[in-house]
Amino acid sequence: MAGEVHPLEHTGDAGIEARADSLRELFETAARGMLELIAETGRIEERVRVDFRAEGADRAELLVQFLGELHSLHDARGLLFRRAEVTELTEGAAAGRAHGERYDPARHVVIAPIKAVTYHGAEVAEERGRFRARVIFDL
Repeated sequence: MAGEVHPLEHTGDAGIEARADSLRELFETAARGMLELIAETGRIEERVRVDFRAEGADRAELLVQFLGELHSLHDARGLLFRRAEVTELTEGAAAGRAHGERYDPARHVVIAPIKAVTYHGAEVAEERGRFRARVIFDL
């Protein structure tokens, strides 16, 4: 079963709730949700591949850090990503690889520039053999 992601209503911010069958899939699904908040990912080509790494004391902190590192790459390098994959996942660390290209205003549609991934309400839980995450983004 493919992971699911749903937008969450939150005043002044945007959020997602992601669900998946595994923790790895949950991180990838949450990354997809964030990337889809930022831009229309269907218009982004996979011309650039960037590796990144995050650490966290628990699953929620690790997810926020993982998404934060992905967002930092987007923000600092002017890149839009179509997708991100998890290449390594342990209890305290995650490594990822983002696929995308440099932002081109003639081809890309930015939906909601995200300022930051927040810890407010961040949650990762396991329920009935599936994983669920909630993350809020500062717009």
